[in-house]
Amino acid sequence: MIELVSVFSVLILGLDLVNTQLILDPCQVTDFDDIQQAVSNCQKIILKDVVIPEKTSLEMRLLTGTELIFEGNITHVPAEWAGDLLRIYGSNLTISGAPGHVFDGLGAKHWKGKNETVVMRPKLLRFKVSDSTIKNLHLLNCPDQCIHISSSSNVHVSDIFIDVRDGYQGVAPTDHFATNTDGIDVSGSDRIFVQDIVVYNQDDCVAINGGHDLYFRNFFCNGSHGLSLSVSGGEVYNIEFKDSIVQKARFAIHVKTHNEGTEGHIYNVFYKNITFSDVFKAGISIQQNYPQGDVRGNVPITNLTLVDVQGSVLAETVPISVLCAEDACSDWSWTNVRVTGTDFSNECLNVPDGIDC
Repeated sequence: MIELVSVFSVLILGLDLVNTQLILDPCQVTDFDDIQQAVSNCQKIILKDVVIPEKTSLEMRLLTGTELIFEGNITHVPAEWAGDLLRIYGSNLTISGAPGHVFDGLGAKHWKGKNETVVMRPKLLRFKVSDSTIKNLHLLNCPDQCIHISSSSNVHVSDIFIDVRDGYQGVAPTDHFATNTDGIDVSGSDRIFVQDIVVYNQDDCVAINGGHDLYFRNFFCNGSHGLSLSVSGGEVYNIEFKDSIVQKARFAIHVKTHNEGTEGHIYNVFYKNITFSDVFKAGISIQQNYPQGDVRGNVPITNLTLVDVQGSVLAETVPISVLCAEDACSDWSWTNVRVTGTDFSNECLNVPDGIDC
């Protein structure tokens, strides 16, 4: 049902919205089947307690300048499939969640732990937007990746709470823990500003797959694979992570290039004031052999700067691992970088001059 929220709007409730002019009053939608009508006609949309049918992507191609607000419980009918539960397109948008709302991905009905051979789980939210603001969202138990920002430009993201603690090993039922629940992924985008984010999950807290001029600040990451770049090709540059905390993670910082990927280049990457604790694979990992095998210089890594990066790892953990192909890593600057908690040695291959490894 669509409810137009104003006294004036009551006068047009009986009309076919498609045949009226653009509606400026808020349109509150509670029925999935009415969403597209609101998308086509309303400049302010409130989605409240909406259930997305099984194996269905809710695709919202919003009018320029639309304000979209989520209220109540936004969820879906669980099913095995690989797609996006919600895709949002548009420009000059303001997207936010009302107090008390939640996107419930019902992850426990999807997670299979190590028993999964083919990933058939939906991703929760995908944004393809420009000149827009995304704020105050609460995501619970993502089946797979939580938020993906792709093909977007000039987007400000803030105050996001991602909670997949129910998927932790030891919390979820045996062999039904969560995997691949990336917090925020970014690809093919520029001028993305993300800050004030809390993520409890089981994969990358942030994963940059492609783009440039991407800025991340004030993250709290627990249970993740850290603050990551994962690049299989193309130019990725002007990346900044600042003022963030990583806890109980596989890595704190992870820059990985795919040795089976195409040609590319990572440059001008800056990590500053990153603290971490209880990391259990490597405190800092820079590798040009992802996912495994020989190093390859198809994606050189240059101008990688770390400043005030400090933390602790578990006892049997590599503090710093740098695995570069010959002449494929250069012009790095690391200042006040310190990893404690282990007697293990660093792993070092073709480390740039001036880096203590």
